[in-house]
Amino acid sequence: MKKCPNCGAEAEDSALFCSSCGASLPEGKSGSFCPHCGTKIEGNVAFCPKCGERLKGDGASNTKASPSFKPITNSRAVLGETRSIALWVVISILTCGIGEYIWFGFLTDDVNTAIRDDWDTSGWTAVLLSIITCNIYMVYAVYKLSSKLDEGKDSSFGVLNLIISLFIPLISIALIQDKFNKLVK
Repeated sequence: MKKCPNCGAEAEDSALFCSSCGASLPEGKSGSFCPHCGTKIEGNVAFCPKCGERLKGDGASNTKASPSFKPITNSRAVLGETRSIALWVVISILTCGIGEYIWFGFLTDDVNTAIRDDWDTSGWTAVLLSIITCNIYMVYAVYKLSSKLDEGKDSSFGVLNLIISLFIPLISIALIQDKFNKLVK
């Protein structure tokens, strides 16, 4: 049995496509591919070089080597499609801020899909909470998203975005989108 790198469903070794989501499955035996992300494994290694998942057969529990990165499984990210920052800024201005909330919702979902950790609020929940709290929640969410994208390094990106989001949240969202676009590429 091998694991679908997109949705995590189990599939037969001979299957070419996932029966749950339709994604392409890596060819070959499951032992030569990471069971978590589907990356081909070369040689005798204890951890997957792409996602950091501990590989079975080394006598240890199945834990990650790296803190929170998970391969990007969102279909837009897998295809390498990114959002245009300039387009979304224009949409946000022309719609008097409504586009900003929509963009924020999409971006929250994208970052949460790409990087798993203890904060996994859906984009639309974050948008609703931001509206209800007059953007107080958005300031918090911008900090959390920025910290996730900081890859476990110092949280200077998160703190900078937190300060910027107090005054102009649109710039903070644009900075997060820029960092996410670079992560996807």
